[in-house]
Amino acid sequence: MEVFETWNDGDTIVLEEGLFEAFLSHTRNFFQLNTMVFRRELLDEVGLINENFYLGEDTTYLLRFFDKYRIALQTKPHSVYRESPDSLYFFCDRWQLDPDTIHLNEEIYKKIEGLSFKSIKVRKHIRDLVAQSDSVSKKAKQLSYIDIGIASKYYTLSYLNRYDRKKALRYCRQSLRYKVSIFNLLLFVKLLFSSKRGNVFLHGALNIW
Repeated sequence: MEVFETWNDGDTIVLEEGLFEAFLSHTRNFFQLNTMVFRRELLDEVGLINENFYLGEDTTYLLRFFDKYRIALQTKPHSVYRESPDSLYFFCDRWQLDPDTIHLNEEIYKKIEGLSFKSIKVRKHIRDLVAQSDSVSKKAKQLSYIDIGIASKYYTLSYLNRYDRKKALRYCRQSLRYKVSIFNLLLFVKLLFSSKRGNVFLHGALNIW
């Protein structure tokens, strides 16, 4: 990846391009819509946020600016993010959820399922952007990473639904469609034989977050 840095005083980094590929290459966001500032006339070119995403709408909006405009990144924290009990993300500590030992109640499962669908929708949108981009240098590699993420979401939904064999198989086929792995292959075989018990190895590939 080649990033063109035009100015850096320690607090601010000004970039001309390369920000889209930097976003694809990092697991954590380095941008914040809540503190974004831009000229009003850019709305005529970029448009408004797509609220149909419900999740990731801020990310998909900011991607419209990457590699198209000169962008300055503030390197020091300048906002406070507060979490609430009814947060879309933080309705429970998903890092502590163990579907092999703890039965997920319907409310928690529905929230996880809904988030997974929203996440998949955003990932597919980003995949389309990568496929159409002229600025991504390793396009095949980036598309593969995105496919792995989508497959992981479908795999998790399949595992969580293993007591509903028909539904679990449908999700597992979707996972295999995007990226074949030892995990979704073994899960598919397990489901074919109607085995509903948890599995330590398969559990390790879950992406409940």
